Amino acid sequence: MSPPDFPVRSQPEVDSNTKSPLNRGVQASETVVSTPSSSCRYPILNPLIPVLEKIIPISVACELLELYFEQPGSSLLKFTSPYVLTHILRRRPILHPTHPRATSQGLLFAMLHATAHTADTACFYVPGSRAKICDALYIATVQHLRDSDDWHRMLDAQRQPNTTNGKYSDDLGPTAGTDELLTLILLTVVVSGGTFKADCLRWWRKSINLARILKLNQLDSKRRSEDYHLHLLDVEAMEEKRRLFWLVFCLDRHLALSYNAPLSIFDADILVYLPLPEKLWEDIDLHFSSVRNHRVYGPSMVVSGTGFFEFFLPLMTILGDIVILHHRRLHPRFGTLEDADDTTVVEGLLEKCQHSIHELQESANNTGALRRASTATNGPEEMDSANNIERATYAARVGLVAAYGTHILHVLAVLLYGKWDPLDMLSTSTTSNVADEHNTTANSDDWVTPARFIKCASHAVSGSQAVAAIIKLDPELAFMPYLFGIYLLHGSFILLLFADRMPQLGGPNPEVEEACETIVRAHEICIVTLSTEFQRSFRRILRSTLYAVRSTEPKLIDPARRKALEMYRWTRGGRGLAL
Repeated sequence: MSPPDFPVRSQPEVDSNTKSPLNRGVQASETVVSTPSSSCRYPILNPLIPVLEKIIPISVACELLELYFEQPGSSLLKFTSPYVLTHILRRRPILHPTHPRATSQGLLFAMLHATAHTADTACFYVPGSRAKICDALYIATVQHLRDSDDWHRMLDAQRQPNTTNGKYSDDLGPTAGTDELLTLILLTVVVSGGTFKADCLRWWRKSINLARILKLNQLDSKRRSEDYHLHLLDVEAMEEKRRLFWLVFCLDRHLALSYNAPLSIFDADILVYLPLPEKLWEDIDLHFSSVRNHRVYGPSMVVSGTGFFEFFLPLMTILGDIVILHHRRLHPRFGTLEDADDTTVVEGLLEKCQHSIHELQESANNTGALRRASTATNGPEEMDSANNIERATYAARVGLVAAYGTHILHVLAVLLYGKWDPLDMLSTSTTSNVADEHNTTANSDDWVTPARFIKCASHAVSGSQAVAAIIKLDPELAFMPYLFGIYLLHGSFILLLFADRMPQLGGPNPEVEEACETIVRAHEICIVTLSTEFQRSFRRILRSTLYAVRSTEPKLIDPARRKALEMYRWTRGGRGLAL
C-alpha cells in the first residue's frame, strides 16, 4: 500500500526584517485545510476528518481536543488525561476558530489518542469500544509519523505490521521538529502507562535521539542580538522548544527511576533557559516585549510556582543526581568507594527544595490574608468575584503542589539513603539480623546501619504522613496520577520491610500498621484513577504481609511474595517496571 500524500503547508507571512518561523514539526506541519465541516468546531482538525470519521464522530474528536488542554485535577467531573503531563503548546493557537497553529497531523492524532484513554463520552460506553478507538487512533498516529516502525502492538497484545513501512513523501523535509518530538513523547507516556511498559522504551529512544539531532540542549548556547527583533511566531516557537526540552529532561529522570536506567541527558551539557511561568506562557502575546528579558539558565533546584516546570522540574533535577549515585553504587568497582560527600551535597539540595516549598506556601497564605483584610475594609460589594475565584483556585493548587512535592522529597531521601530493590532490601535485612546474632560483620553491601537506616526510616514514615495529607486534599489522586505511582511505590518498600520485621520486633506496631494502611489505601485509589499492574501487585504484597504478621505463626518471605517481588528489580541489570 502506497503511503498517503501530505500537502505541504505554505509558510506564514512574516515581516521581511525578521527570520522565517522556526521549523514546527515536519516542514512547519501539514496544511491546515480550510474546508469547513458543520460538525467540526475546530478548523485544525479538518485535515484529519477523512480518517477520523471512520473512528469516532467529529464532535467527539473536538471534545477530546478540548480535554487535552484541561488542567489536571481541575474537576472530578472532567476526565482529564493522566498522560498529558503539561502543555507544550498553547491552547488558544490550537483551538483558534479561524487561524489555528500549523500543526502536524501525527501530533493531532497523538493528542486525541492520549485523551481517548480516559475520556468520559457516550461512544466509549459500549463494551470494547474504547480499546478499538484507542487502537485506531494509535495506528493513525504511527502512520503519520515520519519515522514509524514496521510494527505496532494492539491493545490485545497482538503485533500488527504497519502498511506504510515508515516511508513518506519527500515533501515532509529532511528533518523532524517540535511536533514530531512531542508526538513521540506522547506515545512514550501513553505506552508506559499501559500493560506493555517495555514497549515505551522504543519510543523513548527515538525521542532522545531526535532531541539530540535537534540539539535542544544547546538552544540558548549563544544569546544572539537578533533575538530581540524576532517575530512573535519565532519567539513562541523557541519557547515551545524550551518547554519540550525540559519535558524530555523530566521524563529522562522519571523513566530512569521507573526502569532502573541510566540518565540520557546530563546537567553539564545543558544551555537552555528555564521555561516561562505557565500564566505568562499562555499570554505570551500580551507580554511579548518582556519575555525575552531576565531569562535564567536551567535546571532549577527550587520550587517557584505551581506550574509543572516550576515544581516538578526541581524535583527531577535532584532525582537525576540520586540516579547517578545509585548506578555508581551498583558499579562493580566504583560501588565500593565512599560517597559520603556526594550524599551530603544531595541532602543540601533536598533541604533547599523543601525550604522553597515552605516559602511558596507562606507567600500564598500571606497573599490570602492581605486579600481578606482588604475585603473586610472595603466591603464585599467591592470584591471582584472572578479574581476571588482565581485566588482560591491558586491557593488550592499551592496546597496540592506543596503536599505532592513534600511527599516526593521524602521519597527522594529514601532513595538516597536506602536500597531501591525491595527483595534485596529484605534479604540484606535478614542477613544483617543473622550477623548481629553471631556478633559477626554483615556483608559489605549492608545498608541497615544506624545512621542511614534511621534517616531512611524517618523519611519513609514522614512520606506516609504526606500521603495521608495528599488524600485529604485530592481524594481521587487525580493531580498527577501517571507520575505519582512510582514515587508512592518506592516510598512503600521500606514500610514493607517494617511490616516484615514486626514479628522479630515484638509483634504488631500500631504506627507501622497505620502507615502501611495509608499506603495500601493510596495504591487502591491509584488503581481506580489509573490502573497499573505493579500497583495492584504491590498492594497485594503489602496487604498479605500485614495479614501474616498479625497471625500467631510468623513466617519467612513466602514463595508467592518473593515471586511477585522478583518481577520488578532495581539491582544491577534489573529493569524496574519493564517486564
